Amino acid sequence: MSTVTNARGIDLSYSAAAVNNFTATDATPQLRGSADNDALWGESVVDVSMYGGAGDDVYHLYSGINRAFESAGNGVDTVRTWMSYRLPENIENLVVTGDGRSAFGNAADNIISGAAGQQTLDGFAGDDVLKGGADSDIFVVTQGNGSDLILDFGSDDLLRLTGYGLSSFSDVRAKATQNGDDLQLNLGDGEVLVLADTSVDQLSADQFQLGLDLSEMTLSFEDDFDSLDLWDGQNGTWDSNYWWGADNGSTLDGNNELQWYIDHDYGPTSDVNPFSVNNGVLTIKAAQASAGTQAEINGYDYTSGMLTSYESFAQTYGYFEIRADMPDSQGLWPSFWMLPADGSWPPELDVVELRGQNPEDLILTAHSIETGTHVIDDRVAKVTDDGGFHTYGVRWDAEDIVWYYDGIEVGRTDTPSDMHDPMYMVFNLAVGGIAGAPAADQATLGQMKVDYVRAYSLDGVAQPPVRDLSGNDTIMGTVEADRLGGGAGDDVLHGKAGNDRLLGQAGDDVLMGNAGLDFFDGGEGTDTADFCYDQVDWKINLTAGTAANSAVTETLVSIENVIGGKGNDTLSGDAGDNVLAGGHGNDRLAGRDGNDSLSGGSGRDTFHFRKMDQAGGDGDDRITDFQKWADVLSFSDLVDSDSDSDIDLNDLTAAISSVTDGGSGGDVTVAFDNGSSVTLAGAGNGNVDSITDLVNDANTQIQVS
Repeated sequence: MSTVTNARGIDLSYSAAAVNNFTATDATPQLRGSADNDALWGESVVDVSMYGGAGDDVYHLYSGINRAFESAGNGVDTVRTWMSYRLPENIENLVVTGDGRSAFGNAADNIISGAAGQQTLDGFAGDDVLKGGADSDIFVVTQGNGSDLILDFGSDDLLRLTGYGLSSFSDVRAKATQNGDDLQLNLGDGEVLVLADTSVDQLSADQFQLGLDLSEMTLSFEDDFDSLDLWDGQNGTWDSNYWWGADNGSTLDGNNELQWYIDHDYGPTSDVNPFSVNNGVLTIKAAQASAGTQAEINGYDYTSGMLTSYESFAQTYGYFEIRADMPDSQGLWPSFWMLPADGSWPPELDVVELRGQNPEDLILTAHSIETGTHVIDDRVAKVTDDGGFHTYGVRWDAEDIVWYYDGIEVGRTDTPSDMHDPMYMVFNLAVGGIAGAPAADQATLGQMKVDYVRAYSLDGVAQPPVRDLSGNDTIMGTVEADRLGGGAGDDVLHGKAGNDRLLGQAGDDVLMGNAGLDFFDGGEGTDTADFCYDQVDWKINLTAGTAANSAVTETLVSIENVIGGKGNDTLSGDAGDNVLAGGHGNDRLAGRDGNDSLSGGSGRDTFHFRKMDQAGGDGDDRITDFQKWADVLSFSDLVDSDSDSDIDLNDLTAAISSVTDGGSGGDVTVAFDNGSSVTLAGAGNGNVDSITDLVNDANTQIQVS
């Protein structure tokens, strides 16, 4: 029998070779070995309990319904599996082969081994021997759990040191002494960690996941939940609805969520309260919705709660933490996350997400659109969770995002270029989504308990320039993917190159995208999308909310007015009152419904009006710069008034009820029999009696269909 000597100088044995093989079948709910050394083989679809008995036994487990049991003193036993696994008592050794899995020991002295791919290894109590195998692995060593030996700590491995008060690489080096070929970290209280065949000069700071240092931070937000301070429209800390949510609450249906978040302000569901506070702990409860409640929440099967600091607190950079007791039920999806205060998305910073059925898998994610497409930079941190309260936090600055669990680093990534503006906090208990549906026989769903939420600002860390956006501002972007928000006031936002998000917010704003794939959201007020710098031919349709050329299709939200570029553009309005300006080039402008103002600019432009047979037509439109010698008037949807099977100028004339000439330099108004009209500014000369008098050549400058 081969052995390995642990950090205490004690030889730990590997299991001897098997003499017998036993295989689970559908007919064997229990699989028992012999008094010899046995190999017991589970099957992924067989619900089986395996008992090796005396001798050195090796259990091969293929799913969670394969279970291994041993009695004390029955040899040296090993579990081999591809799954994440925690050793039950009386089994000494563990081998986990699956990539992205965890291998956790028990209270004995264990030999814990990984394989190719990344495994997270934690011996738990006892003086354990850990071996990660090929590729980058994570070794977890916790104060009070004995003295461990790592056989193969390499340059691409990570070491998570928990509970020792170490927060910097210099703290680690101060604990190191060389013992022959091995490096020993003297961790205090008689505990040591031995790194075989390693010297201190081979180590680097990025190999260590250490404790959080709050000494250079300032507390900027704290809620200990002695009560729940809900937003009442003017005051309060937390809102129980997303800022974009409906009056009766909200959900994120794009996530396939099964619950509806109850808004405390909505009367018909006031008797359904997912929140309660007791002894300084806030509880969010997920529950099945009654038939009466379902009628008020769009038919959703479950109710739950979410809270957001959108109305009260947002911050650029810092450390953000929640202390919570997370649910461990199938189908529950608790989260603590952050969103931009300007209302854009992405970016998004997920401090933690959990699937209730996998409480030891922390999902840590940074969302970005810096490349022009939605990038999800995620990782799963394997931790030990025996229930109860834990802290989940993230430290975010201009360079890095670092995630923490119980004050110890568990993940790290670079800060994306579009995540440098204030973000607010959200925490919620969702049902469904990535957690799947609750079990059919699940009588109660579960609850998320929150002890506190805190935020800290970073001392001495440069913040992006803070701009007072309450006035009328001009905000310039860069060649990168920018996100510009105007705030209050009448603002000009110029994204320049890059894939930009332009958010006018309050006021009458002008949004200019320039090169790249841009997103325009005017927000409140009367807002303008300006394409004057562009050389390409645009097709811009406010009804569809799109601006397209041969390369891209951009999105327009809450845009009332459009300024075209230097190409031959097609500009179409919507049902509101629009201002459309063609700019340079031979443009085509159609105000559509509403009372619109149309300006062709330079070039030979076409002004289009439709539905002349319908009441109201295209409204009362005004052309500000009609050029008699060049521009074109186009009319569609005319009635064949003379029944000659041809729509021609006679049919247009028949649809006109009057032509009013305001005299030299005055306006000419052409009124139609359906109540709509077209006014040509400055086109009068005292002699305009018909529409043909407005153009030099009616055959080429008046189009009918």
